[in-house]
Amino acid sequence: FCCLFVCFLSRKMASIGNWADICEQELGDLNIKENPPKEEESTPKESTPNEEASSTPEPKEKEEEPNNGKEETAKTNLLDEFEKLNKAVHADVTAAVEHDPRNPPAKEPKEIESFYDLKDIKPALFQTIVTSGFDRPSPVQARALPIAFSGRNLVAQAPSGTGKTITFTLSLLQNIDETKNYPQAVVISPTLDLAHAIHRVVSVYADALGMKTQLVIKEMTSLKYKNAQVIVGTPGKLTSCFRRAGPMFIDPSRISVFVLDEADKMLQSNGLGNETRRVLACCKNIKQFILCSATFQKSVLDFAIGPNKGIIKGPWSMVKIVPRGSGKCAIPKTIRHFFFMLKDGGRENKIEALLTLYSVITVGQSFVFTNTKAAVKEISNRMNKEGMHSVALSGELTMEQRMEMFRQFHALEKRICVSTNVGSRGLDITGCTTVINFDIPYEDVGQTIPDVPTYVHRAGRSGRYGRNGICVTIVTSRKEYEDMKKIFDSCVSTDGVEIQWDEWSLEGIEEMEEQVARLAE
Repeated sequence: FCCLFVCFLSRKMASIGNWADICEQELGDLNIKENPPKEEESTPKESTPNEEASSTPEPKEKEEEPNNGKEETAKTNLLDEFEKLNKAVHADVTAAVEHDPRNPPAKEPKEIESFYDLKDIKPALFQTIVTSGFDRPSPVQARALPIAFSGRNLVAQAPSGTGKTITFTLSLLQNIDETKNYPQAVVISPTLDLAHAIHRVVSVYADALGMKTQLVIKEMTSLKYKNAQVIVGTPGKLTSCFRRAGPMFIDPSRISVFVLDEADKMLQSNGLGNETRRVLACCKNIKQFILCSATFQKSVLDFAIGPNKGIIKGPWSMVKIVPRGSGKCAIPKTIRHFFFMLKDGGRENKIEALLTLYSVITVGQSFVFTNTKAAVKEISNRMNKEGMHSVALSGELTMEQRMEMFRQFHALEKRICVSTNVGSRGLDITGCTTVINFDIPYEDVGQTIPDVPTYVHRAGRSGRYGRNGICVTIVTSRKEYEDMKKIFDSCVSTDGVEIQWDEWSLEGIEEMEEQVARLAE
């Protein structure tokens, strides 16, 4: 969230003259718009030269005083809200730090309490953080940044929405040389959409250092910055650019920092894992690995840091942010979980149930997750037909279609995103309050193994950085009910409490409405 706020603030400060405007335009969902200025007060009336000449200083000063007071009120409320959210992120979690037993650090890296504690941080990076208006790092940042700044390989696991992107952004920019005009760091993500989001964040901090960043994704035919210091992209396109001569060629020979976001996905023994290995094979001079995700399965960790087959050959440290007293997958405690029970699980009945949910739940923005591309199209088309304006996200979209889809979603032209699992990771939509699982996630086509990490990532699209959220799963059979219980048995909320859930049904629609109303209070 820190990186998201700095991102929009850095871009908006040049064009928006006061904190009240920032609050109203970008952070309306924080409920901090106390005493908002009236439109006629905040927009000065145009005056003729005669009117300006006849005006006296006294009235002008009186007009400015209320606005200044409102700006200060908005700024104070904004900082108070961020402090409240920051405390929510820090509460009830602890950091477990593990070091490479073959080569532990000579001195235990000290946890930082403030970004001021990063003594060697580049001044421009620090100033960009200070511009955000607060200086307290999240738990993963507090433990991981000192390790990564030292150049040591890092594996970081923390719940969704707690600052992993800013962790690797600051680290890679700290450890490369802005005076050298050639590629020095690569950030790899599993999806185009996440690559876009990462590129936007990294660019803000890189710009402060005078560095260039280049996005590399499918369908691109040219590069804006051939010698950008930071390359962000998806693995298939990166491999192509690193290997083939031509207008899209990027020289990977001097890349020294290798970052994997959603690393558990990137290192699975399937297509993405193979593509990641091909990118790595092109980069011969890696000095630092940074791997980040909300979840890491043991098999993936073995592939990352295992003594025999691990891709990280040098000394490493792992920072794991977990609920106090538990090592299970963590879901933010501010997210409430619900089963929507259906007796008839036919496709049409499920769609009707989904439409009923949206007639009850008043949301800012929301995600609907399903397991197939065909279902994404079907559900989105039906919702649009019923006047519930939605966008559809799946791997079938072209780059232009995706960009237009996210433009509509971010601009609130359409508030519902129907998606396959391609949208379950990394996307930071601040106004998202609700996630609905139209289908339960499974690891296999036969739907025999419930997919715990995917549920964690899906739920994590809501409840970002300490905000409240709800995650509703449509359950149509006893098997699905038991499968959801298996998922919850493998998870825990960030306050260390076992996952609790409530059950809704069509017969209890009035009770559902009352419960949703109480949640919104």
